[in-house]
Amino acid sequence: MLCPPATLPDNYRMCTWRLDDARQLAALRAAVRTKLTGHVPPAALDDVVTVTGELATNGLVHGDDGVFVAIHARQTRAEIIVRDGGNGLPTGGAPAPAELAEGGRGLAIVEALADAYGHYRRAPGATVWARVTWSSHPTG
Repeated sequence: MLCPPATLPDNYRMCTWRLDDARQLAALRAAVRTKLTGHVPPAALDDVVTVTGELATNGLVHGDDGVFVAIHARQTRAEIIVRDGGNGLPTGGAPAPAELAEGGRGLAIVEALADAYGHYRRAPGATVWARVTWSSHPTG
């Protein structure tokens, strides 16, 4: 994991991770929470952790050769970027999964929690991003 250089302002956090398989997802969520606690309000932090986990999971399931995850957190927003080596891009409007299905809800969760999200393709691979915003910077 790369940590932010000391020259960044106090209200800015940048963290990056490389994941090779789904067994690393719990550690990713814990690392995101640890790095951003005190810089992102608790309710927004829950959303950032969840969105990051969902985007990383999608990249690992549908992409190739692991994923690269980056989070840029500023005063009132966090941008989550996940890049994989796959050829596909997410498709919107997918049918709802069966009630007891284990998968198929990731992008619906991202859409519900993020203020914006999108994707683009740049060979090789695909990038999916999301933005979570909040009204004020945490104090203390």
